[in-house]
Amino acid sequence: MAAGGLAVGLFFAGAAAVSAQLSESSRGASAMAGGLLGLAYLIRMGGDAVEVGGSVLSWFSPLGWAQQSAPYVEDQWWPLALPVGFAVALMSLGFWLSTRRDLGASLMHTRPGRPEASAALGTPAGIAARTLRGTLRGWAIALVITGLMYGGFAQTMLDTADDL
Repeated sequence: MAAGGLAVGLFFAGAAAVSAQLSESSRGASAMAGGLLGLAYLIRMGGDAVEVGGSVLSWFSPLGWAQQSAPYVEDQWWPLALPVGFAVALMSLGFWLSTRRDLGASLMHTRPGRPEASAALGTPAGIAARTLRGTLRGWAIALVITGLMYGGFAQTMLDTADDL
């Protein structure tokens, strides 16, 4: 179980190394790596929804690779070679990309901002709303997805409670 957590952690460390080179700011790099983690969760969730032990769809998620090692049941080590192999490749790519960019710059160019700020940015509340807009949007999307997921299981939980 610990080896699976380590392998997946190494995979996402490699993904973070690449995203740090692609983005100019830590916020952008965190968003890219976090988006990849969210996508991995969604793919694994879809694979688990199809079949309880995981389906073919689970093989498309780094989180599913650790699940396929079946700790406490089959103890297969070879599925953990996938995230470790990809981790080495991603870390090597991140290192190589770091030699190809200027310090303080990114490989993906940021778009230029407006020449003048809106009047709302002249207040503390306006600048806070503008700064937190992406974070609040991300949390709202996550809460809606979580609500839909729990809502999908609500009838099953009610049926189980009625059987008790």
